[in-house]
Amino acid sequence: MASSSSFLASILLILLAVCWVFNACNASSQGSTSGFSMKLMHRDSPLSPHYQPSVTSEDRVRAMIERSISRARYISSIISGTSYSDDDSDGYSGGGGVYTSIASSPSSSSSSPTSAPAPSNINSKVIPNNGDYLMELEIGTPPVKIAAVADTGSDLVWVQCKPCDKCYNQTDPIFDPNKSSTFNGSVSCNDEICLAIPTSDCTDNHCDYLYQYGDGSLTTGTLARETFTFSSGSNKKQQGNASSSFPGIAFGCSHKSSGLFEPNVDGLIGLGGGGASLVRQLDSSIDGKFSYCLTPYTENTTSTLNFGDNALVNDPGFITIPMARRSVTFYIIKLKSIAVGKDTIPNESLDTNIIVDSGTTITFIPDIPLNKLIDDLSKIVNLTRTNDPHNFFSFCYSHFVKDPPYPFPDITFTFDKPPHGASIVLTPMQAFIHVSDHVLCLAMLDKNQAGISIFGNVAQQNMHVGYDLNTNMLSMAPANCSKF
Repeated sequence: MASSSSFLASILLILLAVCWVFNACNASSQGSTSGFSMKLMHRDSPLSPHYQPSVTSEDRVRAMIERSISRARYISSIISGTSYSDDDSDGYSGGGGVYTSIASSPSSSSSSPTSAPAPSNINSKVIPNNGDYLMELEIGTPPVKIAAVADTGSDLVWVQCKPCDKCYNQTDPIFDPNKSSTFNGSVSCNDEICLAIPTSDCTDNHCDYLYQYGDGSLTTGTLARETFTFSSGSNKKQQGNASSSFPGIAFGCSHKSSGLFEPNVDGLIGLGGGGASLVRQLDSSIDGKFSYCLTPYTENTTSTLNFGDNALVNDPGFITIPMARRSVTFYIIKLKSIAVGKDTIPNESLDTNIIVDSGTTITFIPDIPLNKLIDDLSKIVNLTRTNDPHNFFSFCYSHFVKDPPYPFPDITFTFDKPPHGASIVLTPMQAFIHVSDHVLCLAMLDKNQAGISIFGNVAQQNMHVGYDLNTNMLSMAPANCSKF
């Protein structure tokens, strides 16, 4: 009898051990809601592979603004190509990320949507992987480290793969699927991820894709599945060098690419709301939740990207705002008003939608509230007005970087949330930007320069921003992101 009990106990221990290992190695299929965090690098940080010590801070800011306007124009071109009707109160009925609305082969480049007119002082083209924040992760078994743009404005996850018929010049070694024991290159054309990509095609029941950008750049290849590993490093919520691995993540294995891709980026991680995005694929493991906390771009430190339980935004002063349900890719809320001092400026634009985007630097708002905001600030701020040397901004002051911080008034953005709205305060650091060593400008532009309103990442510095795709709610809270 004792022997039988001992045998059953041994069997039970073995089963428990197997279950523990299975859950640890296959978290994505178990619906686990445990959280994990990882680091984000601003592309202009010395920690970034993009960093060039010889480039001046003024040139970096100029490039940031050029990228921001280019990106905003491109997002606008995507949205303008989607369906819209008078009864679509949300305005934006879909997105789909950074691909054209119809493309089945490289020859379809002429069908890409028309971009909004470029401001006269902008000569830069849309750079495909032009987001401001990079993330490092590992792919395959054994894991291979890659650096990719983290993009809340697109869905597809893709990296360059061997064999590469025509690849852009990539600094890191190109991922070789033949050296990974967990690579699965046969994703069916009926797979839900394949069906979520409008630019997918079918060859022998293998899902192919083509992602085309506004400047004619493209990446094309085969949809595959692979194990993705995210290493946390050390942070407040997760100590040590813990890592989380998720098998079976669908991604674009790019075998051909051309255009303005940058050599220090190996691909793109889509964090949008569409079915092919990383967030949607991890849904059962992270309960549809992710967040980020962006450190000021002038600080030489990393930001944090959180998933699952770690993405809960409950910091002091947090607000929650409903997102537009009609949008597929983009995260859209409604701007109700802007306030400075004792003056509240209503947003009376016919289109009150504003996209919350981590990849766009500048905030774009309608011209009427922007002009009224500038008028109010000019009556409060006692500094000498000056011109932006690069002609981007219309509201600037003479103020040296090394001068003591000037006590600019806070600017309050109120977003639509019945019955009274939800408000977040922008400090001077979140509202103004030094465009040179001695010129400080309001980091906001007229939406007519882009075609859409965007709540940019300067405004989101030192702010914990969370997305819950299951409840369709966005959260914001003031935070010290360097200590997050």
